[in-house]
Amino acid sequence: MIRALNECYNLAFVTNSVLSIRIERLKTPLFNSAIRDLQSPDTFAQFYNNKRKVNHLYSGLFELQRDLIPDECRSKSGYLKTFLQIVHSELVLSPLFVFDIKKLENIMR
Repeated sequence: MIRALNECYNLAFVTNSVLSIRIERLKTPLFNSAIRDLQSPDTFAQFYNNKRKVNHLYSGLFELQRDLIPDECRSKSGYLKTFLQIVHSELVLSPLFVFDIKKLENIMR
């Protein structure tokens, strides 16, 4: 199921540039700073020490998943993990950084 979701998301979001276009709309100085902090393990602390950056990034992720993921996919196990992996790849974040799925799930409630 996860593989099928990954293929579907890649086709729908990456191949068609939908995700990159949507991410461009989110870009603000704060968002860009958060992304820069997460591209190198040396600057992870700067990200986590700034609650505004953390909240702004996860708010943006919430908007992305709300706008891009169809309702019928939201009931599938692993949809959020797969989506975040694709976003992680699109933003070229450090492989040592992993999105906090629980934090995003709490925002979604």
